[in-house]
Amino acid sequence: RGSIPSELQRLTVLQILDLRSNSLTGSIPPSIGALVQLEELNVEDNLLRGTIPDGIFNLPRLRIIDIETNSLSGRIPVSFANATSLTKFDCDGNNLGGPLPEFLGQSFTLEEFFAWQNDLTGTIPTFSRSSRIAFLSIGYNRLRGTIPPSLTSIQSLVGLSVGRNSLEGSIPPFSGRSGSLEILDISGNDLSGTLHNLLSTLNPFKLEGLYVSD
Repeated sequence: RGSIPSELQRLTVLQILDLRSNSLTGSIPPSIGALVQLEELNVEDNLLRGTIPDGIFNLPRLRIIDIETNSLSGRIPVSFANATSLTKFDCDGNNLGGPLPEFLGQSFTLEEFFAWQNDLTGTIPTFSRSSRIAFLSIGYNRLRGTIPPSLTSIQSLVGLSVGRNSLEGSIPPFSGRSGSLEILDISGNDLSGTLHNLLSTLNPFKLEGLYVSD
């Protein structure tokens, strides 16, 4: 219980900060951005409010940020593009708004991005051919536009959840038998295309969950 103390900045060699499930209140203190050795930050399942401090994305060694199941608001900071060591970002179940960061599709290190059930708007960014994204969960937001073919052609993609948004247009082809996709949720959108065509672009030996309902 209580809040996250700003005095944490004194722990200059701290590598892992795990404060999950403690009923913590208040905000994430900007002083966490001074923990230059930090590799993992987990404050999931608390009662935190306020915004995500810009400074945490400037930490050179930070690989994992887990802030899911809180009441954080505001936008995902533009400084997300500075997180060049980040492999996992999880902000599921908050009140974050604004667009998805453009750097999401350009990162060479990011493997998991979870932003399910927020208030995100805008479109899904284009993804680089060098993207290593394996899990992308952005369902239950207010995203619009189309699903970019640059996303569905990523060989490393294992789980894609874009359900319950306002996406439209045709469903782009996936990587076929060479793909790694195991979970696909495109339900609750205004997408066009036939189930036959969709299945023909998926690896039948990998797919475990398929959600396409209206």
